Amino acid sequence: MNAFTNLKAIETHAVGAVEVIRVEANLGADVRGIDLAAPIAEPTAALLRSLLWEHQVLFFRDTGVDNKQQAAIGRVFGPPVADSIAKRRGVKDEDIQPMNTGPYANAYYGTPWHADAT
Repeated sequence: MNAFTNLKAIETHAVGAVEVIRVEANLGADVRGIDLAAPIAEPTAALLRSLLWEHQVLFFRDTGVDNKQQAAIGRVFGPPVADSIAKRRGVKDEDIQPMNTGPYANAYYGTPWHADAT
């Protein structure tokens, strides 16, 4: 743990009051005050992309989003791209599904919404 772990910053943006809490000095922030279950308007999407650029990792706690909403959140940051293992199984880039569904459920990722092929 470092001296910046508990650093809090309240930022006001065009989309309203958003609380951004830095998790570590150089990486990561908790983001609060954005309803991710609702459709994401472009000003909010632009804010999220900016926060990701600044903090590199964003944490959204207790969102209550379903799989469809999770896919929409992912599209805020760019078009989906299936990894090479999924493509060999017939998954197309535009297909977004948790890795714990379908005939290969938990075959190699082990957790839902894992983001890479490590």
